[in-house]
Amino acid sequence: NGFGSRREESTGITQRIWAKALALRWRGQPPVILLAIDSLGVRQTMVDEVVRRVNKRYPMARERVALTYSHSHTTPKLTGVCDNIFSTPIPAEHQAHIDRYTQELTDHLEHMVVAALEDLRPARLSWGVGRHDLAKNRRTEGGPVDHELPVLVVHDEAGNVRAVYISYACHCVTLSHNEVSGDWAGFAQESIERRHPGCLALVSIGAGSDSNPKSGVVGDNVAVAVAQGDAMAEDVDRVLEQPLRPITGPIEAQLATI
Repeated sequence: NGFGSRREESTGITQRIWAKALALRWRGQPPVILLAIDSLGVRQTMVDEVVRRVNKRYPMARERVALTYSHSHTTPKLTGVCDNIFSTPIPAEHQAHIDRYTQELTDHLEHMVVAALEDLRPARLSWGVGRHDLAKNRRTEGGPVDHELPVLVVHDEAGNVRAVYISYACHCVTLSHNEVSGDWAGFAQESIERRHPGCLALVSIGAGSDSNPKSGVVGDNVAVAVAQGDAMAEDVDRVLEQPLRPITGPIEAQLATI
């Protein structure tokens, strides 16, 4: 998806990118689904389509499915998302590839929701909030940033970490070269999963549009993004080592269009 100066399609893959789904259900209540993807952004109609398809097998209210994303600029563009980012018309050949990828990702999201629903197991849900200092205000020196690091964790019956969802308010723009990756959020996922074998790590960026990594944009210096992901995973572990607040009770969900 890139930056305004990008004119060519990606030239390779620095890191695999992911679509992940977390299904949560309180006892016999209807489940909720949290989707997290490595992407700059999506259109609401895409999520609506996923829910429409899943409803053929598992009836589910639209408000019980939420999609969040990493806002990485080194991920493939989706149809109808930031069409003016390049300040020039998108070539027809490129648009055909964008449309094909959008269809493929929609299919993947449908499969992920179904897989998550079919893999529900007894678990404990809890959360905590740490701190992380990756972000700096990109507009104003010393301007406002949000360094809180909320962590949602799922433990299985044996006490093993089954899933971790984190949200941190910072653009994924450490890398700006023309290869696919999840940027610092992608490397954070990898590092969390290495530290907790069998765990699924989901990352989104929250309200981070005015915040960039303090490293600045480093082009193709992948080592910087890898180090940022490791540092994020270390702070996640610090949260997991502290007493966590249990989450119990029925899950309520609402959806409003503004």
